[in-house]
Amino acid sequence: MQLVSLSTGLPQEVVWHGVTVSTAIFKEPVAGRIALRKLNLDGDS
Repeated sequence: MQLVSLSTGLPQEVVWHGVTVSTAIFKEPVAGRIALRKLNLDGDS
């Protein structure tokens, strides 16, 4: 198995159906190495 892409993102507040919600669905690709922590990756929530 080979890892070919990795994307991370922090939570953002968006309005969905008239309600403000927090989501981290908007991810951006990272270049190079990042640390894998016990609960997630650096720069990701």
